[in-house]
Amino acid sequence: MRIKPDKMMFFVGIAMILLFSGCNLNVDYSVDKNVLVYDGTVYRETDSYGRNVSTAWTIPETSKTHKVSVYYGSDNENRKNNTTAEQYDAQDLDMFLLYTAPGSEKTLYCKSSYDFPDYREGASVEAIKFYNTNTEITFHEKGKVDLLAACLKNAADDDVVSSEIADDMNDYLIEIKYSDFGAWYTYGKLVKDIDGHLSIACYDVNTPEVYTLSEEVVDVLASSGITLY
Repeated sequence: MRIKPDKMMFFVGIAMILLFSGCNLNVDYSVDKNVLVYDGTVYRETDSYGRNVSTAWTIPETSKTHKVSVYYGSDNENRKNNTTAEQYDAQDLDMFLLYTAPGSEKTLYCKSSYDFPDYREGASVEAIKFYNTNTEITFHEKGKVDLLAACLKNAADDDVVSSEIADDMNDYLIEIKYSDFGAWYTYGKLVKDIDGHLSIACYDVNTPEVYTLSEEVVDVLASSGITLY
């Protein structure tokens, strides 16, 4: 189930904010949020990197769930079950719970102790998806995935040469699928820089600058029909 509310419109609405406040959209700096407790395990709205789970991770719409009894409230010692949440049937999604608080939309929670895979730390990448309102292209071929994954890792390095993002709403969203992991990670966007070059805006980088792609990566994208021209 894709739990993010109209993600396309969300990113369109914040595109101009990116120009001035950086690309890090996933980190949730809020404190004292309610938690879920299921079978003695605490689940929170942020993952092990401090990223908002509902924003950072996408669950396939076809994923089935079943209801479980949970505690919902402040993180204290009184944790008696007082409501129900949805647990995913698939084992590669068992680190998540889906919960709808009264008057709120469905929200993803994750095990507070779960160590999420990360492309910056050598996690095995199975697929990389580029999509917008018109096109969706997913790379599965190992050679291309390895090349693109290395590019995405470089784009997350604060020390690499970077450029300014163009004032252009034409872009692709980028998601990463890790091996043996059921959710997709919302990495960032494929954009143009101010010189018109294809570039990457990485949400894990707290800067308004973008990473300009090499000709090799541009050619791989173009051969699959991904351009911004």
